[in-house]
Amino acid sequence: MGLINKPYAVIAALLMLTVGLAGCLQQAEVTHVGCMPAPDEGGQATTAQLATSTIESPSEAMKPQANAQSDDAVQIEDGPALKLGSLLPLTGDLNPFGPSAENAVQLAVEHVNEAGGVNGQDVELITADSETSEDAASSAASHLIDVEEVHAIVGAMGSSVSLAFIDQVVAAEIPMISPSNTAPTFTEMAEDSETDGWYFRTVPSDTLQGALMADVAIDEGFETASILAINNDYGVGFGDVFQERYEDNGGEVLEYVRYDPEGTDFSSDVDAVAAANPDVVVAIGYPDTGQIFMQNAIDRGHAGANPSVQWMFSEGFQDQSGFVDQLGTVEFEDEEVSVIEGCLGTAPQEMTHEQFVADFQEAFDMEPALFSDRTYDAAMLLMLASEACDCVEGEAFKDAITEVQNEPGTEVEYDAEEALLLLRAGQDIQWTGAAGPLEFDENNDVTAPGLIWQVNEGQIEVIETGIVP
Repeated sequence: MGLINKPYAVIAALLMLTVGLAGCLQQAEVTHVGCMPAPDEGGQATTAQLATSTIESPSEAMKPQANAQSDDAVQIEDGPALKLGSLLPLTGDLNPFGPSAENAVQLAVEHVNEAGGVNGQDVELITADSETSEDAASSAASHLIDVEEVHAIVGAMGSSVSLAFIDQVVAAEIPMISPSNTAPTFTEMAEDSETDGWYFRTVPSDTLQGALMADVAIDEGFETASILAINNDYGVGFGDVFQERYEDNGGEVLEYVRYDPEGTDFSSDVDAVAAANPDVVVAIGYPDTGQIFMQNAIDRGHAGANPSVQWMFSEGFQDQSGFVDQLGTVEFEDEEVSVIEGCLGTAPQEMTHEQFVADFQEAFDMEPALFSDRTYDAAMLLMLASEACDCVEGEAFKDAITEVQNEPGTEVEYDAEEALLLLRAGQDIQWTGAAGPLEFDENNDVTAPGLIWQVNEGQIEVIETGIVP
């Protein structure tokens, strides 16, 4: 978790598809849509009670306060200035998440600078665009490290994108925290000492997500499956975990297709996964290419009205405006419903802090997208670590990241000012941030429960949380 954006082409294609589909519906009865069962048939999709998990909003005293000063605040002395780099997908296949994530970094820096900065100086933020491209990200990382001389990097979002420049980060000995890399590859690299502890992530590995998806497929009664995965470390890592867990639990994978991240037509790919006639197709990828292959699937009768197969989706497609809304609707039983109505997906459980959401909305007049809370925490951990060690480089900086996140220490719940005041007073802290409580293990991984989401009445709805596969 690269393509060039094609907004106008996609919109035009969707309009043409909607018109054409409407014409077809006048001639043929629509008996079922998306993942909804046909009348009088047993359904595959669950309708579990909606369950959300958020951290309660803190008291006013616990909220970040602009320029607030405590009566017994420790005198801030000037130390080394922190230069923070962000390398996020402002364009490309992960563009639905990137700009919101960048806003989250800016919000974290604002909260810290309003509370006196780090080491007595304002944090400087240098922004770069990964373009959801391995080549572009590698070049951008070189610029951030060699030209801008940043001390730490927030990013990247796509696993394969991060892998394209992780060697540069390790060689330069600067910490890097990703808010959304889920490929199991990073754990393997840490175990083999290839990252030397310089790489962290605030999202769980797909070892969790692939297993959860497999368990849900088995629980739904899907005895056979085909996999359609983006051909990068995220897609293949997720797909491999799914296949192993699914087959261990009695399922059978009939077809495993890896699609080109830079492709513009996936008709042959969707034909291949559907031709095996599986009970379900498990789609693993990102919104932009997902729009394309799902339109190909609709055109060829594999999705939408009277689909030939059911679909399940990874967390990369848990995007209302960037994926579900783009696919359009069809008329079913005198109502307009999503073409993937009833379809299921899985994702890491978000325990997003209510005050973070309020702060984000006030600052940017928009809802934070998926992974924005984890991006805020990635930036905040780097800044708090710098304050804790009174440094901006070296082993002490790297080690301080774990120290401000894990026990022991005074728990600080989404309050940059309180965290900084405690650190300036020489106290240990345990940061519980926008994404809730996290703890790094020996590989700088975190764990978290998963959730199941479903498209109900055209909207993404979380239907079950707290699942540990």
